[in-house]
Amino acid sequence: MIKKIFIFLFISLVLPAAAPAADQPKGNVFTADGGWHEAVVSVSDLTRSAKFFTQVAGWRQDHSGSLAAAELAYLGLDPAAQRGEFIVLQPPDYPQGWVRLIRYGAGQAPIVRANAQAWDTGGIFSLMTRSADATANLRAAEALGWQAYNEPYQFQFGELSLLNLVLRGPDGLNVAVYEWLAPPLPDAPAADTLSKAFNSMQMVADMAAARSFYVEKLGFEVIAEGEFMDPTDRPTNFALPVNFATRIPRAYCILIPPGADRAAGRVELMAFPGFTGRDLSSRVNPVARGIQSLRFPVSDLNQRLSQLRARGAPIVFGPAELPMSPFGTVRAFTTQSPDGAWLTFFEPTP
Repeated sequence: MIKKIFIFLFISLVLPAAAPAADQPKGNVFTADGGWHEAVVSVSDLTRSAKFFTQVAGWRQDHSGSLAAAELAYLGLDPAAQRGEFIVLQPPDYPQGWVRLIRYGAGQAPIVRANAQAWDTGGIFSLMTRSADATANLRAAEALGWQAYNEPYQFQFGELSLLNLVLRGPDGLNVAVYEWLAPPLPDAPAADTLSKAFNSMQMVADMAAARSFYVEKLGFEVIAEGEFMDPTDRPTNFALPVNFATRIPRAYCILIPPGADRAAGRVELMAFPGFTGRDLSSRVNPVARGIQSLRFPVSDLNQRLSQLRARGAPIVFGPAELPMSPFGTVRAFTTQSPDGAWLTFFEPTP
């Protein structure tokens, strides 16, 4: 049964997006009320982190600039004492799954998931992408000083064969890479590139509590859940001790807003029943380095805010009006998961 569930998980994990229609809008376009549109990553060096996305992932740098006073004030920062710069990086294959790098100029806080093991909980663990050659991606990332939790890790289930690795970059930025070996992925990204970030993983201390937050408070739907354990002792993508690969299950739950495109914008919760890691959620703060938040565009921010308040979701920032390049001025608010992950909902103003 566990194996059957995990086959479904991995089919879901790497589910290819439908081929875009010829007239599908590209560029600065998003789908309201779908999954998350961009991940915000706080880094210490914009140029260094951007090189990974431009040179390894093959993305383009579309927008950059300085954070406005309203953006700093939104996070409770003093615009007179703090400053910030940003770069927006966009994958070429889909107008979703962007990454926004931000560097705060004063009082840089420590990394949320500094020196963390995969089973340490708190914050956002990784962004997940698809690949045509995971090994080549690893070598290209290593040339920039990145490492991985392990060498590419192969999963084999009947006709479905996958390679996966989790790349570890500066400032706690992890990027997971999935390569289909067989059958071929219909819309695999070009060689030496990575697809959009289609999913984001969070390591959680209490799976039931985290699942309840997303389902009961945010109204998300579960598209896959279960447990997996390796059939034999071997190195794993999360760097478990080899002899624990067959002893420690990996519990997962994949969620998305109802009606959203399941090929993008997902959230995945993971726990390691039997392992007790550090709880790093208290390190999350407005300037702490790492994957800081996921941003969800919505068509009616007031309605979404009322829903979350009625269901008891905490509102940690906003609602407020602030600039968000390239979308102009937006209204936004941010809620926080039980493990410290920030989720921002925004709506462009007329």
